[in-house]
Formats: sequence, structure tokens, C-alpha cells
Amino acid sequence: MTTSQRLPSYLTLLLGLALLSSCASEDAVPIQARQPIVGGTSTSGYSPVGALTIMHPGWGYLGSFCTATQIDGSWLLTAAHCLETDVGGVALTPGIVRFYQGSDADNPTASSLHEVDGFYVHPSYNPGTQQNDIALVHLTAPLAGATYAINTSAMGGSWVGTDLRYVGYGVNDGINETGGGIKRVGDIPILQVNLYSYYSDASANNVGVCFGDSGGPGLLQSGGSWYVVGINSTVGSGSGDPCLGTGSHTRVDQYAAWITSITGGSLPSCSQDPNMCYCQAACQANGTCDNQQCEVLDCADINICMNNCGANDSACFTDCYLQGTAEGRAQFDAITQCALDNNCYDAADYQQCMTTYCQPEIDTCFPTTTGPLTCEQVYDCMAACPSGDQVCVNDCYGDGTAVAQTQLSDMLSCFDTQCGSISDPAQWQDCVWNGCATEIETCMPPANCDITGGDCAAGEACYVTPGGSTDCYSSDGNQLGDGCSQSPTNSLSCGDGLLCATWEGNVCVQFCMDDLDC
Repeated sequence: MTTSQRLPSYLTLLLGLALLSSCASEDAVPIQARQPIVGGTSTSGYSPVGALTIMHPGWGYLGSFCTATQIDGSWLLTAAHCLETDVGGVALTPGIVRFYQGSDADNPTASSLHEVDGFYVHPSYNPGTQQNDIALVHLTAPLAGATYAINTSAMGGSWVGTDLRYVGYGVNDGINETGGGIKRVGDIPILQVNLYSYYSDASANNVGVCFGDSGGPGLLQSGGSWYVVGINSTVGSGSGDPCLGTGSHTRVDQYAAWITSITGGSLPSCSQDPNMCYCQAACQANGTCDNQQCEVLDCADINICMNNCGANDSACFTDCYLQGTAEGRAQFDAITQCALDNNCYDAADYQQCMTTYCQPEIDTCFPTTTGPLTCEQVYDCMAACPSGDQVCVNDCYGDGTAVAQTQLSDMLSCFDTQCGSISDPAQWQDCVWNGCATEIETCMPPANCDITGGDCAAGEACYVTPGGSTDCYSSDGNQLGDGCSQSPTNSLSCGDGLLCATWEGNVCVQFCMDDLDC
């Protein structure tokens, strides 16, 4: 068993956990306000992107409060929280909303404002958590000109790091909330992809979405056309400008079926577009995706998958998470939330913090299963697993008795503590015997056989262990007086009770403890 074979335990819990939860730790707030892209460049282009504005019958034109994208002649895509019933004390209804197309929403012309007659908020929108933050707005009359299609390709780990283009009318100073109403554009990379949303990293290009950019699009250009990938939802930052931290965005691909059910559009077939589904098995005969067919990992397997990812490989972490079952993700999220609630990521002793506060969540993710195998049998089972097959390793561990699991965990923990930094196999072998002999011989008790012979089975010979005990090892069976090898590769050269004597010219001689033995 090499040092790369590790038990899937909470002590090495979830390499991607901190990354996958870092965005949730921000003070995320909806970015609806009448106060465009922080660090962005003003633009008069991207005509399908416009501002949602208010024309109040008693007060006149009140300016912009959100951003929206024309995806069809009569349909706009925006965020659900943009259509809340109150904006700055004004009861929001379709009759007072206008869709503005232009570069300065503070100075519109009459022809640039288009009437609205319907709001369609996602039925599962949760204003408390901002889940399902997506909505459609219907225009009284269809608009001619360009539109942006919605993205229908499933987002996964390969999207992490991709720059998306954002267009909006929000403020460009998140602290003072100034500069709103001007159309601006900027590029921001994807930091992380979750099941129904993704996060953007404003710190990468010093560009971020801000108040008033809510509902605006994250755009990706493909084949010369722009596609709406995401909808701006919230922003958050630990300190300083909240718009230069982390932004969250609703994934449009996950809501493509709902969008088309309202607008009357149609989706491509996954049989023609292999990127529509998470995996090939998800593509159904009718051309739609059943992505639950790709969700096969339980919580423990999500952890194993992540432990196989490279350090800081957020794309790999993302794919592991997205392959989890609903129950597995929920259990994973429970550990994440517990760690966040108790500041375990910043704790001086992370392991102790997790043990103290999160043991119930950990036990749910890693349910205790036992079997009949001894510690040595479990170890041999693991050693026989194909390289990198952590599921096999996990299954072997679950087949051990409770005592065997404890013994094995103690032994492997000692290996890591004493010799975890050693890569040379021979040096590592010497190290673990020097530092962990007690743990090794507890897991794999030596036979304590008679070195002069007689206690070992056929094909074996008694020899001294590196820990100073004696045990039966596989033997080549060379007899007294036969030639032998001083450095056998996989077994002892001489038979039971014999020793390869270099001083006799490499022949097998009797193993004598005193004169009487010989």
C-alpha cells in the first residue's frame, strides 16, 4: 500500500470544501437598486441588453432599477428579485415598468422606452435565499432587432475560469452607490459552478457586477453569436467594495425548459447537441436531458472524488459535486455549513474543530459499516485495489470489524504523521518501521515463530521483522548447503530455520541461536 492510498475519513475531509463554500461565507445581497459594472467600460452596444425603469403616473420617470435581456421579440429575461412588489417605496406592477434601450437610462427618449404588460417569476423563487432567482417580462409589443439566445449547454467544471461578458446599468462604485444608469460592459471569470448557479470572481480583472446590474446577463460568444449564460443575482465581499468580491448568478441552462414553456420557444435535442446534458446517459429518447442519471455519488464518494483532484483544482471539485445525488449533496452541504457556522476553516486546529462541532454531520456522510475482516485482511484488500480506485479502498475499509478499522486508522495516521513527506519507497519502508512498529504489529500481528524453524507452513520461513519480532515469510525453499541470494526481491531465499550465509559463499546454513542449536 503506497502513501497515496488514503482512507476516506473526515481528517482529510473534502479538499474542495473550503473553495466550494467560500462564496457562501460572503455577506451576499441582491443587487437590485437604482444606483453599471464596477470597473467596466461605457458602451452603446449590446442592444438586446436594456434597463428596467419606472414611469410612475404621479411622479413621472424615476429611472432604472434593474437590467434585462431581450431573448425574443416580446420577452425579456431578468432576475426574480427585480420584480419584487416594492422598489424604493413604489409598488411595482407591469403597468409602470418600461424597458429602456440605450446607453444612458437617466436621459431616455420616448422612443427608447417600451411598455410592459406581464411579469412571470419562477414559481419556486425564494426571496430569503435567492434560489431560483429568474423571471421573464413580457413586452406589450414585440421589438424588432437583435436578440440573444439562451445557453442550453450544461455547465460543469470545464467552465471554471471562463471569462463571461457582463452588460448592465448598475453603479460603478459599490461603496458610495454612484454612477448608475450608464450602460457598461466588463469581463469577469467564473470562479465556481453550483447546481443552479455559478459564482464570478471580481478580483481577477478588478471588474464586478453591482447594484442595478441585477437581472443583467453573463454572456458567452460562440460561433459569432452571444448567448445568455447567467443572470446577475447577488454580490458579496468580506470587506471594502461589495461589488469587487464574489457575484452569484443564476444558471440559465438549468431553467431553459421553464423559459421555453413560458415563451413558447423550443429547445435543441440532446441527440444533436451532446453538450446539453451532464453525461451521455442523461440524453433521453425524446431529446431532453435527465441529468439525474449522472448523479451517482453519495456524500462519501463525493469526498473520495475530491480527494483524487489536484490541489486547488476547482474544476475537478465542481464535477465531483455535480455528480452527487441530491441526498449526497445535501449531506455534503450540511458539513460545509457546519464548518462555516463554527469558523472551522479559520480554526487553529481544523480537525479538532470539526470533531467538536460537526461530528453528527460527518457521521451522516460517512456512515459506519463493518464486516468480518481483520486489520491485516483490510490492509491486504486495499493493497490489491487498482491504483487510484478510492471506491475500492473505501469498500475494503467498510468490510473490516470496528476494531480492525480503528487499528488501521491508527496505523495509517502514524504513517502520515511520521513519514508522509517521504516519496522514496525504500526510505518510506524504513521510516514506518522505525516510527510505527507498534501500530504495524497491532494491525498485522507477527507469528512470533521460532527462528530455528518448525513453526511456519510449507513454502514459508521464519525471519526477524523490522520491528524485532519474528514472523513467517514466503520462502524460495533452498535447502541446507544450497546456493542462495542475500537480497531476495519478494521472498526469503532459504527455507525455514536456514540463513543465507555470505561468509560461506552465499549458501544456506542452519540458523543457530546458540551452539546447541547447531
